[in-house]
Amino acid sequence: MAQTAEEAAGVVSDVLSGNSETKATAQVVQTTQLPDGTVIEGREDGSKLAVMPDKTKVEMLADGGKITSLPDGTIIHSYADKTKVTLFPDGAKKEAPADGSKITTLKDGTVKKTLPDGTKITTWPNGATKETRPDGTKTAKMPDGTVVETDAEGTEITIRPDGSKVTFNKNGNKLTELPDGTRMESKADGTKFTFYSDGSKVETRPDGDVLKITTHKDGTITETRRNGCKFTRWQDGTTKETAPDGTKTTTRPDGTKTVTKAPASGAAMAGLKVPPSPAPAKEEPVKVEPTKLGQLRRGARDTLAKAAQNGQLETVLNKKTKAPPVEEVRAES
Repeated sequence: MAQTAEEAAGVVSDVLSGNSETKATAQVVQTTQLPDGTVIEGREDGSKLAVMPDKTKVEMLADGGKITSLPDGTIIHSYADKTKVTLFPDGAKKEAPADGSKITTLKDGTVKKTLPDGTKITTWPNGATKETRPDGTKTAKMPDGTVVETDAEGTEITIRPDGSKVTFNKNGNKLTELPDGTRMESKADGTKFTFYSDGSKVETRPDGDVLKITTHKDGTITETRRNGCKFTRWQDGTTKETAPDGTKTTTRPDGTKTVTKAPASGAAMAGLKVPPSPAPAKEEPVKVEPTKLGQLRRGARDTLAKAAQNGQLETVLNKKTKAPPVEEVRAES
């Protein structure tokens, strides 16, 4: 029975270290030295060992196998059943089983397998794996549990541990499906759609007058335009257009139209509170002392009496005065 790859590796290691059971027990019955300096030993069990001038060693085993040791430390074990194992000085290893498959183990622990049917499997030290099949399909598994499936047409489906799913098509389209039922589609032309589980939808366009169209769960549709306008249409036919300056025009099914303009100072000033102007200071009345007031009254009576005697009473009464306002004059007691 042919040895396994692990057993072969052990045998090769023993040969190099001089611990081979065959070498230890088989008796050398013949030694031949060739003109180029190669020395060949013939053993009692039928095996042979050839040592070449460059230190290459080739051991022909009694079972038909062969072990070749190169000067750089590489060891190649070829089995009678055509299995082949190669060990490299850096720890890497190549195995070629008799079934036609190939196994390469890199020094960092990465393992690459090629199965007889052409399937290629790579396993990384962190546990990630990738399988590529002859029909072009691929399966990749990440350490966190993420699985990426690629079909023969190039469509790639990523399934994450949280249940979300992302599908990439070779035409550039992308579909993301979240666990809560939300679906997001991105088209190759830049158009994007978001569908929510409550039935609402948002469409974003890369060009044209309309930037975004939002369809609410009650059927209301709102268009956001690139010039800053918004246009909303309700299911009953009512529409409302909001201009960039804040002016709103509402049109009802019966033809009624209502226009609400933004504040004159602009939409940004609409909520500005202006403090009221301070009340004017109250003018204090002129206060006249009672003694002085009596003197003024007596003077006024004398003046009127003289004017009456001289026939000038009317003139005096009609004369304008510029005296300061006086608080209510109390009658003399």
